[in-house]
Amino acid sequence: MMTDSYPMSDEETLRHYRVRCSWPNLYYGVVAQLCEQIEAKRFLEIGVAYGYHALDILTRLPDTVYYGVDPYLAGYDPNDGFAVDAQKLFAEMSPQKGMDRLHSAVQATLTPYSERAKLIRKKSVEAATEFPAHFFDTIFIDGDHTYEGVLAD
Repeated sequence: MMTDSYPMSDEETLRHYRVRCSWPNLYYGVVAQLCEQIEAKRFLEIGVAYGYHALDILTRLPDTVYYGVDPYLAGYDPNDGFAVDAQKLFAEMSPQKGMDRLHSAVQATLTPYSERAKLIRKKSVEAATEFPAHFFDTIFIDGDHTYEGVLAD
């Protein structure tokens, strides 16, 4: 993406893309409200994608620590066009390069919340070994949308 006089950084591209993304209107406020009701202190999201939900949780719930798990891996599901969307967003030659840039942009976007935001670039099954049982107050699963992927999550 370009502005009038200079190319945008990946973080700016991600910020500008948010207005075109329909996801924030689907469930973001509802999840934060549920977390608030149960006084969730540790929130896990499986499937971070653009990081918009992470930002919503972090801004609405100042006492909650957000953990986001996403491998940012292209090609896990041939029916899911998300990696191609990331490729197009950053005008990359391959879906994986788009995913790599997306991960970096999300990481940079979450930097102001570094004390409360942990982005883990792994598959959920791998990341699960890093936490004790019952560590999270809330787990939101929105990663691999295949039957096998959801079952594993």
